[in-house]
Amino acid sequence: DRRSLRLWPKNLNWQWQNDSTLLLSFELRSGSYATMLIRELIKTN
Repeated sequence: DRRSLRLWPKNLNWQWQNDSTLLLSFELRSGSYATMLIRELIKTN
């Protein structure tokens, strides 16, 4: 079981570099994992 997302990233920015590449930048508080945030952002179900 996954925990629900309980934080919001600071300074979230995105920019399409081309048709298949998205550049993301953001800040997370200490103890948070960027990989977990990205997994939630791209979740398809």
